[in-house]
Amino acid sequence: MYSRILSFGKNPHSIVETKKTIYRPDNSANEAMANEIMQTYKLDKALHYSLLIPELLNKRGFKKVQAEKLEKHDGYFVNIFMDVSGFKQINDKFGHKVGDQILRVIGAVIGSQTRNKPFHAKDGAIKDKNDDLFSHQSGDEYSALLMPRGEGGRFMNAVSAEQVAELYLNRVKFQLAQGVDVILDDGKKIKLKVNVNGGYSVRHTNDRKSESYEEFSEESIAMADADLLSKKDPNSRNREVVILEN
Repeated sequence: MYSRILSFGKNPHSIVETKKTIYRPDNSANEAMANEIMQTYKLDKALHYSLLIPELLNKRGFKKVQAEKLEKHDGYFVNIFMDVSGFKQINDKFGHKVGDQILRVIGAVIGSQTRNKPFHAKDGAIKDKNDDLFSHQSGDEYSALLMPRGEGGRFMNAVSAEQVAELYLNRVKFQLAQGVDVILDDGKKIKLKVNVNGGYSVRHTNDRKSESYEEFSEESIAMADADLLSKKDPNSRNREVVILEN
């Protein structure tokens, strides 16, 4: 059975104060990963990374890197698509500065649940890294690519891939539901419960027909987005903001 270790180590949604009194989550791990990806795939920071969360790929960068990964891959893979439930209500109640803080925190939480370390086989040899990938698509939307890992470098089947997708989404949802610390304009700190909607697609590289890998990648992401929409509560946009602590 394919298994994935998802760490709850260092709290990724704590807010830290900088000298400019700008509050940001700990994104150091994402920064290191971003630098490695940028060098490996020869990306342009301005073109391929999010303006709001510069440690994360944007929609264009994600599609490009995923396409290159899939071109070298033979087997199943998973695309995840997420958005924030009731994000408009957060912006309306607390303002866009608080909304932006939450979006950065979500990026850190997703990063904490995304594997980005080399796989060591039993004999100690470092295998092909086959890392996962994640991005800030736009607004309150995020996507991820979950790649298999194991001695054979493959998910055993579509069912095991689906299990990994469900586990990933449940971990992200659980962490964010525990509360996100934000700073209001008056300097007051509060903790907000954040709910995310999620969907996924499970595909095999053999599903690609005559289209390019970029087109195949884009189609897989769109399928995950469609799955999200099919599962989404139609009232989630107007979900009441829950303050856990103030």
